[in-house]
Amino acid sequence: MDDRPSLPYIDAIFRETLRYSPIAPLSVPHVAVNDDVYNGYHIPKGSLLLANLWSMAHDESRYPNPDTFLPERFLNDDGSLKPDDTEHIKFGFGRRICVGRHFADTSVWAVIAKVLAAFKFLKPLDEHGVEIPVEPVFSAGIVV
Repeated sequence: MDDRPSLPYIDAIFRETLRYSPIAPLSVPHVAVNDDVYNGYHIPKGSLLLANLWSMAHDESRYPNPDTFLPERFLNDDGSLKPDDTEHIKFGFGRRICVGRHFADTSVWAVIAKVLAAFKFLKPLDEHGVEIPVEPVFSAGIVV
């Protein structure tokens, strides 16, 4: 973990992985503790609120080409990390933010680093030696 500051690309992969496919696409349910108005909509106290994290993570104005896995979007031109704007996508927000976020952040980062150090990733080849395009397939649900 002492090497983490000198390996920004791994942080970029981590951020992009959880942006590309949030673990909890609709977050954890929240409840409005007071009456509120948001963009002209009245939200009564006690209303159940679901944050559409998947939609936030695929907002084209914030993440151009959101359906493309592109870790470089989180890096400056010099290779340094941009400020993290994915914290709410990765771990939620408010009083219901993931209590294990620091452990999850550290352990998932370490797994990514170890896997990249130990394995070489290549696209599969067909019987003629031509690369087969990878088509990502995800399960659907409240938690993926």
